[in-house]
Amino acid sequence: MRRKIDLFVWKYLVPALRQDSFRYRIIQLMAMCYVSCFALPRQFLRHYFNGNGSAFWIDGAELIRDNPQLLALIRDETGQKQKGSIRLSQVALTDPKWKYSLGSSVLNFERRPDGFELRLKSWYQYQQETSRLTKHLHQWLAGRKNAQAFPVFSKPFYIGHEQMVQPFAWAEISKSAPFAYYLLV
Repeated sequence: MRRKIDLFVWKYLVPALRQDSFRYRIIQLMAMCYVSCFALPRQFLRHYFNGNGSAFWIDGAELIRDNPQLLALIRDETGQKQKGSIRLSQVALTDPKWKYSLGSSVLNFERRPDGFELRLKSWYQYQQETSRLTKHLHQWLAGRKNAQAFPVFSKPFYIGHEQMVQPFAWAEISKSAPFAYYLLV
């Protein structure tokens, strides 16, 4: 149900908003309440506002499971390479709990005989120079006394070759997250 609500928000409400809309505290509070409906983004926000800057650990396998289109992206990006990294954009994530938590991240991979060992790294922060729809909201949040950026990591996790060769239906993502589909394809 939450995915359908998120799809509605991104398809109809977000395109109607302008950056100036977020100058108003009521719009900022509504956006914060909406993001807080998802448990993982709420944990990220709490960690950010507690301000200790310590690392936040996530389950990378769950990230892949919740965003199955990432398997195709990983397969395409790794090719025959033995080792390397893949930059993941926030728009590549279709599950709202991950989309509102991670932002952009780096997925390091190393080929193993039975598949890939993967590790995710990210940095949860507000970047003032980045132009975004919610710029005013982010400035307001970053101005809090305790707010402090922090690193995000996943423990190493594995994806077997059999998982990598499973076909991914791009038609499925075009229905569930059309915005991401048009940016990925």
